[in-house]
Order: sequence, then structure tokens, then C-alpha cells
Amino acid sequence: LIPNDNGLYDMSGNVYEWTHDTYTASLGTGATTDPVRENDSSRVIRGGYWKNYPHYIRSAIRNGSVPTNQGGGIGFRVGRTAP
Repeated sequence: LIPNDNGLYDMSGNVYEWTHDTYTASLGTGATTDPVRENDSSRVIRGGYWKNYPHYIRSAIRNGSVPTNQGGGIGFRVGRTAP
């Protein structure tokens, strides 16, 4: 296996992954991250999922969804420090 640019393995193409960031359609000039506002309902999902076209399966892809949304294309990844 070959790691991605962040040194992580096998991170794209399984399911969109939830983040804690608040989704805004436009980040604005110079913005590199989404804001975190606890009371907003729309959260960022990243990474594409198994049903997307290949050009959508990358970590830079971001969309918004409400946390109550359920389906086969949204999930989360459990990680741990290597022993």
C-alpha cells in the first residue's frame, strides 16, 4: 500500500465521513477550513463514497448534511495510534 499525501492509508471511497465542521456552501476568499458553530444543523461530510464517480472520491470533496441523515453512503472512521 502507498499512503496519501497526509501519510494515511485507504482513506477514500468507502463512505463520506462526518466532520465536526459546520457546512457553508462557500468558504470565502482565503478560507481553508469550515467554521465550527455548535448551534448550526448542517455538518460537513468529506471524501466521497462507493457510489460516486471516481473524481469525487478524494479527501478534498466536501458536502453538507444534517446529522440525522442516514444512508449507506455516510459514516465515520475509527482511528487509533499504531502500537
